[in-house]
Amino acid sequence: MKFRRGILSDQTSAKVELSYRDDTGEYQEPYRIDVSDASDTDPVFRIRTLGTYRTRQWRITSDSVALSFVSLQEDYTVLDT
Repeated sequence: MKFRRGILSDQTSAKVELSYRDDTGEYQEPYRIDVSDASDTDPVFRIRTLGTYRTRQWRITSDSVALSFVSLQEDYTVLDT
């Protein structure tokens, strides 16, 4: 996940939450990511694995107006059925 940070003088912390659901199920409990380092204007975060799925929908939220979501890259392997 890649973000871009603007400048907000009174902002001391920022959090991003990443949650997902498989098929049309319920969203899982979100992963909370601390992005409070104001000196990092282009933060990038890696999550190693979130399991096996057929169809997945992602939800990304942030409590900071100074933080913009830029992109998400997913590496995957197609399993034999």
